[in-house]
Amino acid sequence: MPHGKGDAMQAAQYLLSQHDHAGKPRSVAPDVLDGDPVMVATIANQTHRAHKYACGCLSFRDGEQPTAAQQKEIMRDFERTFLPGLQKGRHYAIAWVAHEDKGNLELNYLLATTELTTGKQLNPFPPGDVQHEFNDAWVANTNHVLGYAQVVADPLKIARSRFETKVLPLKDAASAICQQASSHKQVRNELQALFGAAIVGGDLNSRADVVDMLQNLGTVTRTGKDYLSFVPHGEQKAIRLKGPMFHEDADYQQIRADAGGKAAAQELTEDQFSRNGAKLERLKQSRAEHFQKLYAQPLGKAQQRTYGPKKAQQHKQVKPLASPEKTKVADEAPQPSQPVMKPQEEPVMQNKNEAQPKKPRAALYNPQTKAGRAHSSALLNLGRSAMPLQVPALGALVIQVAMLNAQLTELTTAYERIPYGDPHYGKKRMELYDRMRLVQLALEALTLQLNEAKFKLGDEDEKKNKPKVW
Repeated sequence: MPHGKGDAMQAAQYLLSQHDHAGKPRSVAPDVLDGDPVMVATIANQTHRAHKYACGCLSFRDGEQPTAAQQKEIMRDFERTFLPGLQKGRHYAIAWVAHEDKGNLELNYLLATTELTTGKQLNPFPPGDVQHEFNDAWVANTNHVLGYAQVVADPLKIARSRFETKVLPLKDAASAICQQASSHKQVRNELQALFGAAIVGGDLNSRADVVDMLQNLGTVTRTGKDYLSFVPHGEQKAIRLKGPMFHEDADYQQIRADAGGKAAAQELTEDQFSRNGAKLERLKQSRAEHFQKLYAQPLGKAQQRTYGPKKAQQHKQVKPLASPEKTKVADEAPQPSQPVMKPQEEPVMQNKNEAQPKKPRAALYNPQTKAGRAHSSALLNLGRSAMPLQVPALGALVIQVAMLNAQLTELTTAYERIPYGDPHYGKKRMELYDRMRLVQLALEALTLQLNEAKFKLGDEDEKKNKPKVW
């Protein structure tokens, strides 16, 4: 995905904004179809990972107008396909917003890439060729079901060049690109666009023509199987041009025909539709098994280890046998500085760990869960009990944390109760969100101080209780 880093609230604001990315007013206001983008962004921002969210768009052509029921089914099928085995609201948070200000329908989604029951990373779009096949198969079958024309990939895989409209010879236009472009990426994109237009227009008829053109612009360093690399005059780093037109076996006549749409298939056959369906089911099953295994245990919870007499007995059997006299002396020798294991207490310790599993951090601060509602009161009780300790600052810090948690709960409740019909709906939510963020930052700072105080207290207790070695 091109997005996913930084503040997820900016993505939510763009989806809900009355202005487009260029700052121009939208002719049609955004329409929230499902979920709450602001709440999804709030959940996404709870993690400290770099990738917090995923956003994307399902774009339809000008003449394609799916009904409201069809739009709902498209969104549900998208989630069932790319998030198989997971339940919305329980395992993931997603919101859908429709944009129609460009003249066509766009179904935009915003997904928090955090699995809600464990706090682990959720990645429905992993990199690789398999994911591309997944995407293409779903798009093709969805268009087939709706009766829409299939998406035909541009055989040149380029955009139109800004130099195409200028009255310049091909060599002069290519030279101008190398001189005026501000980065190697811009040079690559502009040259690929220019060469693509030249192929369609008949100015370039073979790969050798492209190589000759690049020799005039600099030095050709490599001619690979499906790419060409050259260093422009005055530069030191090579630029790689890659795509169908740069392949060593490229047929430029066929490329012209494909670019003109002569070889483009507009519909799927029933056999293609069936194969795509089988591929989707196979990939969905594999993805569902991966999710089930990944989210079987909460974040940070280690696998259960086996303790007790059985393991201790096995350890004893490995040791070499000693003489009866040495064994007797060893048994009678005092061991004041070594702790004694009590196997009968181990099952109790294991049960205690099972009765008190570690809660994901997100669950503790979620006021909608029992853990979240009980968290503030538990911290407050802990703070009161800590006051008589020799480190009064510890109890004070715990009480401050509890008070901030209570304040965060109140803000969250007020945030969720703002009615959609309120004329200042967006403004009020933004103000409450800013206040919630400030409280969360204060909580993080106090938590660091609290952990440091507990660590110091633990060191002092360890020094006091450390056994003396004679």
